[in-house]
Amino acid sequence: MTIITARPDEIGVTLLVAGDLDVAGAWDVRQCVSSLAGDGVRRFDVDLRAVDFVDSSGMGQLARYWAAAGADGVGLRLAAASDRFWDLARATGRRHHFDFVEPLLAS
Repeated sequence: MTIITARPDEIGVTLLVAGDLDVAGAWDVRQCVSSLAGDGVRRFDVDLRAVDFVDSSGMGQLARYWAAAGADGVGLRLAAASDRFWDLARATGRRHHFDFVEPLLAS
């Protein structure tokens, strides 16, 4: 799992995620968000277009963390995702677990 961060402004960060989104990959995303949130970042746009592999365990972990982060006042929004991610999100009924950046609402 590779995570590259880019800071577009003082409160938000874009995370570019590549590789496998399994349980370990979801944990890597969680650790990155937790670390940056500890530094005061409150909004994250997550780009999953470069994710090559997604399994239901990884997506489930990511969905649970997404909800927990929101409850803690940390905003996570899905900026983009790979076809593999969308296929599994539809198949598992988890699409509604993720908040989207505005242009994705029509997707």
